[in-house]
Amino acid sequence: MVTDDIYQLISEHQIAKAVKLLGEQMQTNAHIPVELRDRYHSAKRILETMLQYLESPIQDPELEANYSYLLRTLYEVTDALRNSEWLAKSPQYEKQANYYSLLLDNGGLAMVVEQLTLQSNLATVDRPRYDDLVKRLTMGLLYTEEWSDEVASALDQLDDYVQQAALTAVTLALLRSWHWGKLCWLLAKLMKTQGEQTMVRIRAVVGVLMVGEVYNSRLALYEEQLPYKLTQIGEAITLEEYDITWSHRLRMKYTPQVVEYVQKLFGRFNSPEFQQRFQEIISSTGDNEGPATFESVFGDEEEIMPLVDDVQEGYEALKRLVARGFDVNAFATSSLLQGPFFEDEAHWLVPFDLQHSSLGAVMAQFSNEYQLGEDQIMTLLRESIFQQVDIDFYGSIFRISQLPGQVLQGISQGVLAMENVINRTPYIRPQERRLLEAEEYTKALQGYICQLARIFAFIESKVAARTPFMMLFGKPNPFAQTQSEKLCDKHLDLLRAYCVQTKEYAGEQATIQIQLGRTSEPEARAQLMYRLAQTYYEEEKYMQAYFVMQQIPPQLLSGETSPLFIAQILYHMEQPMLAISLLEQVRQQAEPEKPSLAILRLLGILYVKLRIYDKALPLLLQCEFEDEHPDTLYPLIAWCLMMSQRWDEAKAYASRPVTSYDQLDRDSLELHYKEFTLLLPALLTLIGGDLQGTLQALGKLLATADEHQQKRLISAYGECMYDLQQLGVPSHLLELIQTWLHQRINTF
Repeated sequence: MVTDDIYQLISEHQIAKAVKLLGEQMQTNAHIPVELRDRYHSAKRILETMLQYLESPIQDPELEANYSYLLRTLYEVTDALRNSEWLAKSPQYEKQANYYSLLLDNGGLAMVVEQLTLQSNLATVDRPRYDDLVKRLTMGLLYTEEWSDEVASALDQLDDYVQQAALTAVTLALLRSWHWGKLCWLLAKLMKTQGEQTMVRIRAVVGVLMVGEVYNSRLALYEEQLPYKLTQIGEAITLEEYDITWSHRLRMKYTPQVVEYVQKLFGRFNSPEFQQRFQEIISSTGDNEGPATFESVFGDEEEIMPLVDDVQEGYEALKRLVARGFDVNAFATSSLLQGPFFEDEAHWLVPFDLQHSSLGAVMAQFSNEYQLGEDQIMTLLRESIFQQVDIDFYGSIFRISQLPGQVLQGISQGVLAMENVINRTPYIRPQERRLLEAEEYTKALQGYICQLARIFAFIESKVAARTPFMMLFGKPNPFAQTQSEKLCDKHLDLLRAYCVQTKEYAGEQATIQIQLGRTSEPEARAQLMYRLAQTYYEEEKYMQAYFVMQQIPPQLLSGETSPLFIAQILYHMEQPMLAISLLEQVRQQAEPEKPSLAILRLLGILYVKLRIYDKALPLLLQCEFEDEHPDTLYPLIAWCLMMSQRWDEAKAYASRPVTSYDQLDRDSLELHYKEFTLLLPALLTLIGGDLQGTLQALGKLLATADEHQQKRLISAYGECMYDLQQLGVPSHLLELIQTWLHQRINTF
């Protein structure tokens, strides 16, 4: 969105560009209020005045105040533009905003809060009315700009269930756009819950930290107006709360990879064949007397019983992922969301409550038909769901209710038996304030972050093509400056690890630049810059990689790491002579009796690249008996011998098996010659004058290769044509064979 660019320009203090771009957008947007248009033009005049002072010998007496006012004005006008931008780009967003504005008519938010305050027992005496008011409140907070000091004060008097939902709505609203009143209320909730370990506290902490991160550069302009000093806010957040919030949010970024892994883990159980057989077995239990048990369902099914071990192994794998903090339940989210309950996005924001009016019929069925009360349901959910995520609890309730009656009867007996072995999980109404134990608090904090990550995805799919509820990383948090500094190095390492896993090179490069600014230790800086060069190399940005490597003193990297890597970069830059010159210089400086096999090996390959076979051969032969993977050199040695017309030796090396290609580093230059291993016997046959034998051998190669490998074989043959011509093979024959190869795989 254009407003993202404007915000970025303001934060980078590129004021002239920001003013110009903002002015262009305001000309095409009719929804900007007249008051804000006037403020924009006032800010523009202030900028012009400041520039005039800059060119004159007279110093501007109000420079600092004017500059601060200018920045605030630009931010606030851009806020108005952003709201209009969302309305223009997302019809669904506009529909939601208008709908909830109408819901709040006849008194607005103040009236909704007043009704919830005056009827403190409404959740018990009239639950549908209570749920409707909570919906109006949360959606009004999320989608409208309505706010007042009276609303803020009254919210503090409501029960914990409502406060949790309100805090989530306010957090999401602030992540979408700036709102001073909502920010002040969020900070007040943080301060009032200091020292507590409650669900309300969790939502306040996470909200403050995420909002502080998003508005990092902006908050400095409002520091004096904040209701609390930044140091006070920082002292109200523990180091552990900050660490869990930051690191667990980063783990949520791994969710696509986790979902893919879990789907592969349990793919067999999702196959149509297995699902059909499973349903047949379940249906067949309907004629049995008594409840269905695992043994009665699966006992005689030989084709399904072997999968039981797979289930157990998969369950243990999931437990390991959970222990590391990943959201393993996300893979089932799409199926959990099927049903009318989640069609109403207000239900995404509310805490889990078994007494929610939408669960009335389901809970009555559980109680009357299967003797499952609230405590038994909570025991079942706690034991079957890894993370404490409210959305999963709601979704699981509806999924369990759709199971066949025999299965539900078996579940009922299993839960009742389970309570004799493990502690029962008593149901506690979320309206009540409850202090959590340390371990429970940590799990609940992680669960809420999972919940927010799910909400981001839901809103993205339902409201707009690109979600405004973004998760940002890599910036210091003004609301937790001490914690940010203490944990910065740890979090940067975590962020880099994520970027490495997901190949987000730009993110890793930005992180390395931050780390370079935080260390002056030469060896550490050398390792960071080496990794920076590697990221550019992996992106095939060889010039940037070469530039970075030139800044690293070679002695700070182990062994011949520096010259070897620079030589590889030069190879890809089509500068093999420079690479050879560098390696020969290193070779001459080394002790003669202790030559570096890595240097000799790479030099040999580079000489092959330049067709200087008389120099390549002795280097490659020297590595043959001492190298870790000598078999990968056999094709190159055979080629050098062939070009030296040492036919028998060439055939001998060409016939040797090569099995170590998969053990080489993926950047090894030997891999560029992998196809020579397959082509050599056919090419030696061609040199021997047996054309039919050559075509037969090449035909077999193409027949056993996939499409990608076929193209690589033909490309490798093309690279060999010059050398084969030097050995006396007629050029017209070589070109005909090349045409024949293309025709065989239809690449014309």
